[in-house]
Amino acid sequence: MKKGIVLALVSILIVLMISPTTTHALKCVEMPTGEQGYEEYDGIIVGHVEDVVRKKDNNMIKLKVSKSFKKISEEQILVKENITWGSLRGPSEIGEEYLYYLRESESGWENPLCSPTMKVAEAANELTFLQDKEIVINRISTPTQSPSDDNEVSELSSDEKTNHVSNATGSISKYFSSNSTEIVISVGVLGGILYALWCLWRARK
Repeated sequence: MKKGIVLALVSILIVLMISPTTTHALKCVEMPTGEQGYEEYDGIIVGHVEDVVRKKDNNMIKLKVSKSFKKISEEQILVKENITWGSLRGPSEIGEEYLYYLRESESGWENPLCSPTMKVAEAANELTFLQDKEIVINRISTPTQSPSDDNEVSELSSDEKTNHVSNATGSISKYFSSNSTEIVISVGVLGGILYALWCLWRARK
């Protein structure tokens, strides 16, 4: 009799311990449709997994956002993810691309337990529903030329201009210098000839 009571109590305890997990697992199996997921979750994106860092009972996922369908406009985000992710389609793997259904909390974005998140290759129906809900992503702009670079170009241009002016001035100076020498010589020769003729003219007198 006592053994029967003990066995009954143990059975009840086991059922109580297992029941919540079983109920939770059953809830995870009942995935929301595209419309239900859109209404239920705070952020919906297509994201490429760039890195996964394990932190206690959660993973921190670094995502590059390819498309966004609700609220999220950043190109790169960090997402906290339960390490089991409902043991249905997760956890996220580096290099894979997923359609994420995320919740927003005080600590940031989260891919919660039992989220209908799935690989893009398996999300054809969901993406069809979401296609007219896509929002603009603020892409990281390409590096632009800094003002210092512009100054260097301006300074270089000024130096080049100065060199051109200096070269031109030097050429002109050389030209006039050589021409002046020729003029002086020509004038001297002409003066000598005129002087010789004048001397001959005086001598005849």
